[in-house]
Amino acid sequence: MKTLGIIAEYNPFHKGHQYHIEQAKQKTQADYVIVIMSGSFVQRGAPAIADKYSRAKSALLCGADLVLELPALYAASSAELFAAGAVRTLEQLGITYLSFGCETDDLQTIEQTAQILAQEPEEYKEYLRQQLAKGLPFPKAREYALKFLYPNSAASLDFHQPNTILALEYCKALYQCQSRMIPVPVKRLGGAYHQLEQDITFSSASSIRRQLADHGSLEIIKDQLPKPSWLALKKAIQMDFPIFDEDSSAFIRFALLQVPGQDYTPYLDISQELSNRIAKHLFDYQSFHSFVSLLKTKERTYTQICRALIHILLGMMDADLEAAKAINYVPYFHVLGVKSESTGLLGHICRNSKIPLITNPVNAFQQLSAPAKRLLELDCYSTHIWNSIAGEKFAHATECEYTRKFLKV
Repeated sequence: MKTLGIIAEYNPFHKGHQYHIEQAKQKTQADYVIVIMSGSFVQRGAPAIADKYSRAKSALLCGADLVLELPALYAASSAELFAAGAVRTLEQLGITYLSFGCETDDLQTIEQTAQILAQEPEEYKEYLRQQLAKGLPFPKAREYALKFLYPNSAASLDFHQPNTILALEYCKALYQCQSRMIPVPVKRLGGAYHQLEQDITFSSASSIRRQLADHGSLEIIKDQLPKPSWLALKKAIQMDFPIFDEDSSAFIRFALLQVPGQDYTPYLDISQELSNRIAKHLFDYQSFHSFVSLLKTKERTYTQICRALIHILLGMMDADLEAAKAINYVPYFHVLGVKSESTGLLGHICRNSKIPLITNPVNAFQQLSAPAKRLLELDCYSTHIWNSIAGEKFAHATECEYTRKFLKV
């Protein structure tokens, strides 16, 4: 049995995502497509625009056979952690192929550059230190180091595109865990990730979110989503769609005020310097984005600050990451949804993996170690926070994630 793994956010699921699944299936001739998807919060440091079950449903209706949740600890973290958690999930599932969208499908260049990042030669580390000492943010310092030292492998890559960065991190993670998974890049068509204008081929998720924010109507994006995805969101709009970054503002401010002594250093990605800046500007807080702008420095990118604040909101600590690494990152597979004709996949995973397959969180805790329970608690808490944001915005009661059943479509 050949299986195809895809790591995604689907925020929301658009025609470019459908194209990627179709192209990857065509290239690999895989029997099943298994998606590892971010849950309630996403990698750029923000709540997802739609609930995770609606997004999973879109994927299942447009080519996926099974959607598993990427633990929140990785979903809302840096590209390196996002990729490390997702790749190790797929590795433990025994996936045959890993496909990803990228601005280039030159796999040799991607793999050569990823190996440099994994091995970190001394010349690379020294040049990187020099660039960081100049005050450059880490992403820019890394780009300069790679392009200067390894022009034959890295010069052709567009480091301004998040999909390029993720492609490198996926291949780096494959190299680090000595995976036998075969990487399969699919060249992106249409709008770039950061492009905010509508594209005549495939609009980016950023563009679609911007159009929703500007126009407030689902009709404006109807032609940019596959029909099943649009219908899934149309159903979600009756309760809790769309959710934007600023909808979390009051929740983040409350979380910041709750920290004893305003010492934020135990939280993931919070340095002493950033903790001091948060405490200094705490009572200047007006909104999420304005507060991020107050905290941003030359060394810390806007997105890094967003993620740091989301870690505080979700209670994610440095200690949580260390404990997760000690148990090989992913100690369970949490099912969000499965295609009805592919339910045999669940039995196959149960028979062939030592890791528990979770279809109902409340029943899973007795199977899990303490660090694994903590990861699952963070997943559920993150969803409860997202549900609370949606519940306040749209004035409705929220659902308990511990007893939520997975989708079958």
